[in-house]
Amino acid sequence: MKILAFNLNIHKYFLLKKYRFFDIGNDNFYFDEQTTRSLIENSERTCLKPALEMLLSMVRHYKRRFRFSITVSGTIMQLIEQSCPYTLQLLQQLARTGSVEFVASPYNHSLSGINDIEDFRQQIRLSVSEIQRLFGVTPETLQNSDLLYTDSIGTTAYQEGFKAMLVQPEPRSLEVKGPDYLYFHHTAQRLKIITQNSNYSMLFENALKDGHLFTPEYLVEQLGTNAAGGDILFASLNSEYLDGSKYNNRDVLLYVKTFVEKILESKRFKFDIPSSAIQKIQPIGPYKLPDPVPGLNYPTYLAPWLGNDLQREAFSKLNALKDRVKIAANSTLQLIWQRLQCSDYFYFMSDGYLDDTKQNIVTNPFGTPYNAFITYMNIIGDFERRVNLTVENTTVDQLSDKQLADSIKYYQARIKELKQEYQKRSLQTI
Repeated sequence: MKILAFNLNIHKYFLLKKYRFFDIGNDNFYFDEQTTRSLIENSERTCLKPALEMLLSMVRHYKRRFRFSITVSGTIMQLIEQSCPYTLQLLQQLARTGSVEFVASPYNHSLSGINDIEDFRQQIRLSVSEIQRLFGVTPETLQNSDLLYTDSIGTTAYQEGFKAMLVQPEPRSLEVKGPDYLYFHHTAQRLKIITQNSNYSMLFENALKDGHLFTPEYLVEQLGTNAAGGDILFASLNSEYLDGSKYNNRDVLLYVKTFVEKILESKRFKFDIPSSAIQKIQPIGPYKLPDPVPGLNYPTYLAPWLGNDLQREAFSKLNALKDRVKIAANSTLQLIWQRLQCSDYFYFMSDGYLDDTKQNIVTNPFGTPYNAFITYMNIIGDFERRVNLTVENTTVDQLSDKQLADSIKYYQARIKELKQEYQKRSLQTI
């Protein structure tokens, strides 16, 4: 009997204001807090509340026959705790059933795992801490933002005590058997790697967007086809696909409920959570994906976030401020820095993965990739000004021991850069 590991992703970002060039130096507020809160409250009403109520009812009805996992980003945890107490209660009740596993992820839904593994480590620790505080469970499985993975991310996951990772498969890293098998980290072999079946995830999403495409029975039939030969099929679903109001109020929840019933009736598959599934399956081999080489172009699997010049420039500008933000003794700037790391902002600068048609569940709130880039860079411009002013106006006695150490490290690196530039110019004048 094949294992189905379904994961529900719940994530929202803080909406940026329409920030113009002339706002730089005049407006210190970058996030549209009111609209963000309105959007999450609307999402609770049309999606999260009815979806989680249905899932809780099904878990209680089927007991441990229906199990799945949930990934809740740090940003959505903040918003739910502030504005959606009933949704928080539903998630807490799901956690208490023992049939739902909560998966940790980088708290800021950032790309830090690609270029700053220590910041990545701190973010997943914060995610674990908040999941423990809000839901009373300790995550054993980790998912990076957007299921991105490299060897160092896996190593960090193992060092932080995780037993499994959910990842988006990269064809070069897989054995010939494909994604529907359990793998292990090539050096930290106790960390198990579960790769998403992208074809079935997309098929499921398309079925929810248009119920006339496939019946639940057909979706179950295709499950067998897509998982042929494998032991575990991992499919990931964003919570937005359970929002029936986006599909002319079609009852997507009834569709999901029928699908689960047909799966259980078939007796060919069983639902399970990642931390339990890895104990029942023998991994077939190592999963290896080297880290991007600094200074070279980002690999193709990062294209949705770092595939064009706009995205790379914005990402580079943000990370150039990293050390200065660390030594700035200002909690407000730290909070802004954390929010600006969200991968959604770079995704909205993509010129190949978004459109404004009704076929795409994700629309660009900025209208165009260029508008997303301009807005973000204007904000970064003002944020950099504030960071520099704060650092310059901070006296030594205001710094903590760690901030002093970070300051020394930053200025040592800066002096080294300036010396190299001076030597380079000296050689040019000879």
